[in-house]
Amino acid sequence: MILLSLLNSLQYGKNPAFPSYSRPFLHRSLIPNERYWLPKSFIWFWFQGFLPMVLEMSVFHIAILVAAALLLILAAVSDARTYRIPNKVCLAVLLLFPFFVITAPSAIEWEQHLMVFGFMLVSGFVMFMLNIAGAGDIKLLAVTGLWSGPHLVAVFLVTTAIAGGLLAVLMIVLTHFRNRQRREPVALAKVPIPYGVAISIGGLCILSLLSQPVLFPS
Repeated sequence: MILLSLLNSLQYGKNPAFPSYSRPFLHRSLIPNERYWLPKSFIWFWFQGFLPMVLEMSVFHIAILVAAALLLILAAVSDARTYRIPNKVCLAVLLLFPFFVITAPSAIEWEQHLMVFGFMLVSGFVMFMLNIAGAGDIKLLAVTGLWSGPHLVAVFLVTTAIAGGLLAVLMIVLTHFRNRQRREPVALAKVPIPYGVAISIGGLCILSLLSQPVLFPS
């Protein structure tokens, strides 16, 4: 009723509350068979207030995805050079996720993403206990799985597995050529493989898929 009274006070002509608008914008009322005049300030609010805010949120959303991608690249470079993934990188990827959810153009079922994160963490802990993967690889796998969520986790795991297999073949080939130049060859079974590179490749694939609804809206 208060809103309708306000609209009624703006009916037909110049209103003292809005002295700068001598020709109000015609707007359909919610009440049948009645018309109310809506001032142009509502239209200007849309184009100068709400719409730029939405655009800024989309830009901020893309900036978060780019930042996460840069962190994954940093993790891959660090693992390839030193076989270590800094904890700060994994923590930064983890802390970016809430901002990704807040600025998303559509609602994200973050609870399910947390479930995937927990599953990845538990599975990774088992792999670590069996000496299959390192602690840094497990942490990076878990935080990247958090971004994947239930809908993209299969794509993430398959991409990571393929990249890991190709990386293992590459490391074996390089070690083979290096052994031909050394007096004490290194056993191929003991060749360290920087699986953080493969995990980062899978994560970059997921980030590219997550950016498509913003860059290419339907």
